[in-house]
Amino acid sequence: MTIELKKLDKIYKSADGSSVHAVDNVSLSIPSNKIFGIIGKSGAGKSTLVRLISLLEKTDSGMVLYDGKRVDSLEGKELIQQRRQIGMIFQNFNLFSSRNAEQNIAYPLEICGVPK
Repeated sequence: MTIELKKLDKIYKSADGSSVHAVDNVSLSIPSNKIFGIIGKSGAGKSTLVRLISLLEKTDSGMVLYDGKRVDSLEGKELIQQRRQIGMIFQNFNLFSSRNAEQNIAYPLEICGVPK
């Protein structure tokens, strides 16, 4: 799946009225079947960018496209279905200590109702 970002922006506003432009006019293309890393200094907006790509957050402006289809404006069941097509590894991931490696990997499939 090719992922395209077009002029993405994400601004967070604090209670005191100030704002942080976490993602500022980002455009890029991630080719299908490639591993893509995002690196940068602490506070540069890497995690926010990944959350926008994975549809865990909404953009303030711009577009996210998967194989040419706009996905950042999806809602409800369509959004959930699209999220299930995305694989990502968070910087700090959590595993269930009561499960072995195989069981931890199987957990998301179990909650989606995928048969063994």
